[in-house]
Amino acid sequence: MNETNDELLTATISAAFLRSMGNVLNNWSMLLALAAILIIGLKTNSVYSVALLSASVSAALIQAYFAARCAFDAAVFAALGGEIRQYEGFDRLLTRWKLRGENVASRSLDERVRGAIGLLRWQAGSFCGQIILLCVGLCYS
Repeated sequence: MNETNDELLTATISAAFLRSMGNVLNNWSMLLALAAILIIGLKTNSVYSVALLSASVSAALIQAYFAARCAFDAAVFAALGGEIRQYEGFDRLLTRWKLRGENVASRSLDERVRGAIGLLRWQAGSFCGQIILLCVGLCYS
């Protein structure tokens, strides 16, 4: 397999991984956020419970931010494939839109994938925090 095919495979598999895992985490997170909101509305016995359940909903919003970033990266990987020139053009576009600094060095596809997986880890961490806050909040209700 040559380098171009390897980069195309890397981009394709990375896009699929980010999309599938990010969607699963986001769907479960939104379901738990809805549960927390319903519990706050129906059963507010304690200020601690309301605070913890509200913090759980906030963690869901943070998770949703990371989910959106992962979905964007997945779409970029799927659209651009393994063509390094495409990513250089993408970087120029981000610089023109002022979403990236002008003196920031271009990254390899592997570095971009590692960064996107890092965002997925943050998403998963936010989801775990959401679960912990929800469980503790339920203990106080």
